[in-house]
Amino acid sequence: LKVFLSPPTAMEPAAKRPRTEARERTLCTRTKRLLVDLPASFPLALVRDLARRELGMAALAGVRVVTHDDQAPVGAVLAGSRLEMFQNRPNLIPTILVPSSLKSTITLLNARPLLGEGRYEQGDARQWAGRLRQSVKVPRAVQGSPMTFRVVDNTRGFRKADWESVVAVFVDGSRWQFTDWPFKSMVDLFHSVQGFYLHFDDQPIAAAQDLQETVVKWGCKILTLRRNARHQDAGVAGEFWASVEGHLRRRAVSRL
Repeated sequence: LKVFLSPPTAMEPAAKRPRTEARERTLCTRTKRLLVDLPASFPLALVRDLARRELGMAALAGVRVVTHDDQAPVGAVLAGSRLEMFQNRPNLIPTILVPSSLKSTITLLNARPLLGEGRYEQGDARQWAGRLRQSVKVPRAVQGSPMTFRVVDNTRGFRKADWESVVAVFVDGSRWQFTDWPFKSMVDLFHSVQGFYLHFDDQPIAAAQDLQETVVKWGCKILTLRRNARHQDAGVAGEFWASVEGHLRRRAVSRL
């Protein structure tokens, strides 16, 4: 979690620190627009209190404090963020992992139509065996800059750099999906990578105890497709990209 705050500083005279309601609203809006993934109604006072209490702790070592006079543009690439990492290492391609099972809602066969075009397609079993088990590419503009994401369903042969490039993983709810992955625990995995679970609205997660024990406990973002409403697929894809871009703006922390 990164929080942009504007607390008084010892070097700043009190006369230059008016605490007007308008200024508080401006700060609150700027804070949320930059890095804090919180509901619009989340009280600014609680954000400040959280940062003050946790500022010195390793869990929030990425908290950055700026003053009201900070003029950094909202779209600026933050030092130490994942986005900056990819910009500084052009040979590193941001990677999205999907399950290697045709039973999964999203696979290598339909990832590009959904993520690239906002259109869900059912995987074709006849194409599964003969597909190229490598990757597909999905172009995406992030903060106005073009990026290419690769989607893969097989991590065999992954080196450390490949794992560092992973920004998102679609989970199917099974633990065997993560066999031989280099993370010591699920906590370490989902601290480093944004998790997603894609399902249809007629497959309620609340009624599936196994998913409660995995997907929900892992803190994965749940994306819900309407079974008979393909015109709403683009909105689901938009949710995915909004979450991924938020992940890219955060500090690059890997627990490999």
